[in-house]
Amino acid sequence: MKNSLDTTGFTTLSIDIGGTNVRFGVGNHGSDPSSRPRITNQMVYPCESFDSIDVAMETYRKHIGVPLPEFACMAVAGPVKNNIVRMTNRDWLISGSELTNRFGFEKLIILNDAAAIAYATRVISAAEFKTIKSGRPLFEAPAAVITAGTGIGVATIVPFGDHWHPLASEAGHVSLAAQNAKEAAIFERIKKGSIAISAEVLLSGEGIRRLYFALAALDGVIVDEVTSEEITQRALNDEDKICVEALEIYCNLLGTFAGDIALTVGARGGIYLAGNVLRQVEPLLYKSTQFRESFENKGAMQPFLSDIPVNVITLEEPGLVGASAWLSHSISARSRDIK
Repeated sequence: MKNSLDTTGFTTLSIDIGGTNVRFGVGNHGSDPSSRPRITNQMVYPCESFDSIDVAMETYRKHIGVPLPEFACMAVAGPVKNNIVRMTNRDWLISGSELTNRFGFEKLIILNDAAAIAYATRVISAAEFKTIKSGRPLFEAPAAVITAGTGIGVATIVPFGDHWHPLASEAGHVSLAAQNAKEAAIFERIKKGSIAISAEVLLSGEGIRRLYFALAALDGVIVDEVTSEEITQRALNDEDKICVEALEIYCNLLGTFAGDIALTVGARGGIYLAGNVLRQVEPLLYKSTQFRESFENKGAMQPFLSDIPVNVITLEEPGLVGASAWLSHSISARSRDIK
C-alpha cells in the first residue's frame, strides 16, 4: 500500500458512527489535500448487529477483502476527549489508541460526527445543497451545522489561518422553550414522562413521534403506532391533520433552535441542516413559513438573522466525506511538518 504521507495520491479509511447505523468507506485522495475525496467501498451496517466497533471493523475488512488503509478517521455521535468517546445514544466506548493497536493504523483520529459534516461543507459542491432560506452570507465568517437523526448534533466551522477548522459542541442537549400555548401544552404532556425538554428530545426522529403522540393525546384521539418517516410522509401528502400539525410545530421549533445557534456562534457564513430526518422534512421546510419566521424572530437581531442563509445538505453520506477530508488535511499538515 502506498504510504499515506505521499500526497501525490493516497487512501484513508472513513467511518461515520451514529446511534442507529455505522458507515464505512475508503477515501481516495489526489494531490490537492483540500479537494474533495472520492469515497469508494461504502458499506452501511446496523449498529445493533455488533457488540462493539471492533467487530464492525473486522466485518468491513472481510467484506472489502483488502487491507484497511493505514490512516483512519471516525466521525462519532458523542463528545470526544483524548481521542476517546462514549457514544450518547449507543453503549459503545471507542478508544483511538486501542483501535490503532488492534488494526495497526499509523494514525486514527476520532472526530465528532457533526464536526465532520461541518468540514464537509467546505469540499462538497453547491449542487449538493438545497436552499430553504436565502440570505447574504459572509463567506469568510463561521458557519454552523445542525444534524438530526437518532440524536441532534451541532458543530461550527471557523476560519483558522489559511484553512477551516471544525468545532464540535453538545448543543443538541440544550433546553428548548415553548413559544406559544399549544407548544406549552405539548411540552407539559411530554414532561409527564419525566423527560427534560431538550433539542434532541423534540427535533430528532423520535422527537417527531413525541410531537405526534402528544398532539393526539391532547386532542383525545387514539392513534396507531407509526414511525417518524410515516408521520412525515403523511404530512407531506396532507393525509392526516395531526401529522400535518406535528410537522408544523417541528418546523417552528427547528427554526427557533437554528436561529439560537446562529446567534450563539455568529454563523454569518450560513446554517447547514443535515441528516436523514432533515432530508425527509426538507420539502416542508422549503414551503413552510413557520421555519423562516421562527428563525428570524429574535427582536433586535432580526436583521442579523435575515442575512443568514439556511441550506439542507442533500448528500447522503456527508460524514464520510467530511471525516476523510479532515484526515487528508491532517496528513498534509503532518507531511509539511516532517519536511
